[in-house]
Amino acid sequence: MRAAKALVILGSSLTALAVARDAHRHGLRPIVIARHAGIACESRRVLAPASGDANTDLLDLVLRYGAPDHALVATDDDVLRFVASQRAKIDDAYGLVLHPANPVLAAFLEKHRFADWCACNGFRTPRTWRPGTQARPAGLMFPLMLRPNATARSGPGATLPKAVEARSENDLQAWLARFEVHGVEPVVSESLLSEDLIQYSVPFARSGCRMSSFVARKIRPGPRACLQGSYVRLSPNGAIEDLGRQLAIRANYFGIGEVEILHAPAVGRSYLIEVNPRPWLQFGLARAAGKDFLGEVLGMALTYRSPRRQHAWINFRDDRAVVVSGSAGFRRSGLASVAEYLWSLAVADVYAVFDWFDPAPFGAVLAETSRRARRRLAKPFGGRRGLREVARNLLRRPAG
Repeated sequence: MRAAKALVILGSSLTALAVARDAHRHGLRPIVIARHAGIACESRRVLAPASGDANTDLLDLVLRYGAPDHALVATDDDVLRFVASQRAKIDDAYGLVLHPANPVLAAFLEKHRFADWCACNGFRTPRTWRPGTQARPAGLMFPLMLRPNATARSGPGATLPKAVEARSENDLQAWLARFEVHGVEPVVSESLLSEDLIQYSVPFARSGCRMSSFVARKIRPGPRACLQGSYVRLSPNGAIEDLGRQLAIRANYFGIGEVEILHAPAVGRSYLIEVNPRPWLQFGLARAAGKDFLGEVLGMALTYRSPRRQHAWINFRDDRAVVVSGSAGFRRSGLASVAEYLWSLAVADVYAVFDWFDPAPFGAVLAETSRRARRRLAKPFGGRRGLREVARNLLRRPAG
């Protein structure tokens, strides 16, 4: 393709915000297109045209911004499936689509296909069963892990958890029924949570024979929570990084991706859990690791200084919820004390939202947090009107 002038970013999540900021750093024009306006649309660095759920069809909007000197990247799995379904038209419209070919996407976007791909290519994964299409394998013992076959929305408002453990036949049948009610296909696998686990990721960018990668460790929440990371730290590990790089090479992968790995140090085994065939949530860590992933795949890599310490990425809102939720919050988070938590905050220097040179998204988060706090405060007094009345009574001078 010609030298890129713009990057069209599909999605408006925290991932999209990090990618948009990186695109701006490369002198590209970030164009954010999303079905629903999100945090990335708050950035003053981006052009955010009308969302695809309005009067304009999403495909029409994507094609409208196509050009020989424009590249395109998707930042969540739903919109990546959309790209795969319209791949021929989108490839024709853009100079470069920053994702691997559709057969690779198909192998990595569904968990049962990923397990089959790993088995065919000699990578270790937890033993997997696909209810409704296969008989339960002999020897697949409880506890078992259930996950949606295709990555679904997680976090507040999610209809199903990202993953859940079933410890008995009754648990299993109850969860299978719940998946069926929501029309979600489950994948069941052996649970590794009884082991002492370390949760690693190997983010990478590959173009032809060139590949950059590093290793990060998800510190909070721990593997048992089965949630996305709120506190992630650089954690160099040659064997883990080599495993992730082998996968990218075997798949003949093009683009940016992330391999998720569970490592059981007691037995010396590493298990591939899934691949995100797109930029991932902690995309901002790449620069802290001295890597220019976006420049690598666009052929315009910048030179970054190698890390001098173990940088950490944090999403303050989610991390606070992880630490303080429930009476055992600190124990679940692997924290020994409040002092240790405060120290981890001081060490973190890559932020999901905050950026000195792009403060508008952080301001939007503060404004929304303030609105929620006022609503919570006003609720016991009968809403805002009741709260104002209480304030007037407190300020009113006593008679006489």
